[in-house]
Amino acid sequence: MKTQIQQAIIGLALMAGIHQAVGQGTAFSYQGRLNTVGGPANGTYDLTFTLFNTNAGGTLISGPVTNSTVSVSNGLFTVAVDFGSAPFKLGQPLWLEIGARTNGAASFSTLAPRQAVLSTPIATYAESANATNLTGTIVSANLPNGLGGSGDSASGLNATVSGGSGNQVDAASSYSTIGAGNANSIANTLYATIGGGNQNVINNVGGFGTIGGGNGNFIANTLDGTIAGGFHNAITNGATFAAVGGGNGNVIGGGFDSVIGGGFQNFVNASFATVPGGANNSAVANYSFAAGDQAQAVNAGAFVWADSQGVNFSSTNNNSFNVRAQGGARFVTSGAGLTVDGPVTATSFAGNGSGLTALNAASLTTGTVADGLLSANVALRNATNNFTAGQNTFTGNVGIGLSVPPGAPLDIFGTMRVANSAGQFSYVGFPAGSAQTAILGQFLTSDTNYPQLRFSRLIGGNLMDIGQDGNGNFGVFGNTVERMTVQAGGNVGIGTTTPAYPLDVNGSSHVSGTIRMGAETGTSQAPTITGIVVRRINSTSSATNQIVARTDLMTLERDGTAGGFLVRFQSNNDNPVVAGTALDQNGNAINVFKVYFASHVLVDQIFTEAQNVGYFRLSFGDPYTSDHMTEVVLTRFVGGGNDTANWVGTVTSTYNQ
Repeated sequence: MKTQIQQAIIGLALMAGIHQAVGQGTAFSYQGRLNTVGGPANGTYDLTFTLFNTNAGGTLISGPVTNSTVSVSNGLFTVAVDFGSAPFKLGQPLWLEIGARTNGAASFSTLAPRQAVLSTPIATYAESANATNLTGTIVSANLPNGLGGSGDSASGLNATVSGGSGNQVDAASSYSTIGAGNANSIANTLYATIGGGNQNVINNVGGFGTIGGGNGNFIANTLDGTIAGGFHNAITNGATFAAVGGGNGNVIGGGFDSVIGGGFQNFVNASFATVPGGANNSAVANYSFAAGDQAQAVNAGAFVWADSQGVNFSSTNNNSFNVRAQGGARFVTSGAGLTVDGPVTATSFAGNGSGLTALNAASLTTGTVADGLLSANVALRNATNNFTAGQNTFTGNVGIGLSVPPGAPLDIFGTMRVANSAGQFSYVGFPAGSAQTAILGQFLTSDTNYPQLRFSRLIGGNLMDIGQDGNGNFGVFGNTVERMTVQAGGNVGIGTTTPAYPLDVNGSSHVSGTIRMGAETGTSQAPTITGIVVRRINSTSSATNQIVARTDLMTLERDGTAGGFLVRFQSNNDNPVVAGTALDQNGNAINVFKVYFASHVLVDQIFTEAQNVGYFRLSFGDPYTSDHMTEVVLTRFVGGGNDTANWVGTVTSTYNQ
């Protein structure tokens, strides 16, 4: 087959051997175009590459190197050619000769002319060049890292110390930089920067920590922390993306995206919290703000500003605006006013109120309103304390039907009757000769055991009575039948007049909400002793022998670690079963099914700390000889280095606990 190659040297030896420090090697890339008699080639070809010292004839320097089964599409191909670095160390001109054949053919066709090798492949020699072969002078910019000052050291990959004295970047701190200064240190981090200053330290940072300068500033155990300068400022304990602008003794000790602008001994330990400056201010709740002197933002979303009195001033609730200003507060709005959408509480108000509008008289609690300002519907009393229109006499109390002054705020003699337009009456009062306390609707002569209050329509209506007997028991009647009883001792009966429990229901019940039985762990409330116990579990102590749940034969306990649990048996002559499933922090299932026979162990590990369990549902008990089984469902936060020993969930059991 007759072939030819049009060697449009598109990026001959692209990036060949330029960056041996990052492991690029000595191979270079060759791109070309292969044509056949009929046009651009397509298919699979074998290619050979050979180096000579001239464009024709001459001496073979290296090769041939064969690249088999090279894919050619529309005439274009790309191959990697590797002669090693030796041919390029001689400094002589080199020419590349190429041979081609269809894949599997017996011989190669030599393509002409040879191609001159340009400077890029020759640069591969720079990767293995030895300083003993160099001549001339090396400028200071080309000296190894760490040689810019006195006693400086930069051991990390691509780490730099530009100058100063006693500055150190350790071997674990790649791509880190100290600009200058004295006794600054970067250790165990990546991409960290100290601009200068004295005795500044970045240590154990996840990466990208920055200290601009200053004296004795410190960033540790965090990620992307920034201290611009100042004296003895610190970002520690996982305070990610935090920043301290400057000042003296300021500390960010946790959270995300928090800022201290400057000032003296300010402290932040929360996420998205801010202390712009001042002294001794503290923002320890998420989204909080503290400024001035000794302002303490201890609630989420709280804004706290304190004046210079020199004592702490703290927020009291979430999302609040708190200001202590002993000299008073001014709001200058240029006439726009101040809008408050809730109550305003003050110890006093100054001024005569002449500028107040839209006042509601119902809100007045003190003072006197002049008669002329009262509504025409208000009856006025004269100097003798009688109504001017001749109504009944008032002397502080109101009397109706009395021949003597009333002795109570409303004193009525006899029975009060209320009539409607149909001539029907309702009564409130004492029936003549009756020992009943009161009636409403009609005089009641039946069931004298309960003095009652009756509600009825009087004519053809159902009766509803409420009353109390001589023993203090309270009853609710419907059509003279006692429907609900509340005993003086506290028991409530529905459908029964002799309740034996706090709530005793005789009949069926329908509940559309939540029914809760039992008590939470750690409270003194006694759960129900029969039936099913359902309660909350809040296990916060990982101490050994801390009981989480139980049956009559065994207990589920903490094993002394944050994530470990074990079961403990009262004896080894029963046949208990433990079964359940758990999920670790990666979502992997951990299944448990254990059956114990006579003479079994008295203590058995169910989950270990090493399993990193974050959730489990576990049933245990003796279904063979015992009437009781218990099921627990527990969840905790686990992962990201913030594992907790707190487990929260529920227990459902046939055994009282």
